[in-house]
Amino acid sequence: MRPARARTPSPVRGTGFTLVELVAVLGLLGILAAVSGPRFFARSGFDERLFFDDARAAVRHAHKLAVATGCPVQVTIAANSYGLAQRSACDAGPFAQPVVHPGTGAAGYTNTAPSGISLGADVTPFVFDALGRTRDAGGIPTNVTLTVGARTFRVAGETGFVSFP
Repeated sequence: MRPARARTPSPVRGTGFTLVELVAVLGLLGILAAVSGPRFFARSGFDERLFFDDARAAVRHAHKLAVATGCPVQVTIAANSYGLAQRSACDAGPFAQPVVHPGTGAAGYTNTAPSGISLGADVTPFVFDALGRTRDAGGIPTNVTLTVGARTFRVAGETGFVSFP
C-alpha cells in the first residue's frame, strides 16, 4: 500500500475587481455626484419652503387674532413682503396699528421674501373680519390664493380656513 499523500490546495484564482472596473465605477460615481450634488446643497429650495411656512403662519395668525379680539385684521402683500395691521379703533379708522409678532413680541408682524423668491396674492389687501371671514378692500367676501415661489396656499372666503394642496 502506498502511504497517503498530503493534499496540497489547488491554486486559487484571484477574486476581486480589476483596475479597469474600479476606475469605471469611480468615474460613474463622480459624474453622478457632479450632477446631483448641487440639488442637495442648494439653499433656494429650503429658503422658499421656510418663507412659505412663515407666510402661511402669518395669515393663520391674522385669522385667529381677528376672531379672538373681534377686531378686523388686514393682510397686505406688496413688493415680495407681507404685513399685518389692525385698525387703531376696533370698528373704524385706517389699518394703521401694526400687529405684534407672537414669537418675538416686536410690533410689526412683517417679513420680506429672500432674494430670488417671489410672493404674490390674487387679492391684496384682504381683511379678516370678526367672524374670521375673508373680505377684499371693498368688503366683499372673497377667496384668496397666495403664491410663494412655486408653492401656493388658499384662504376660504366664508370661513378663513387656510389650506394648501
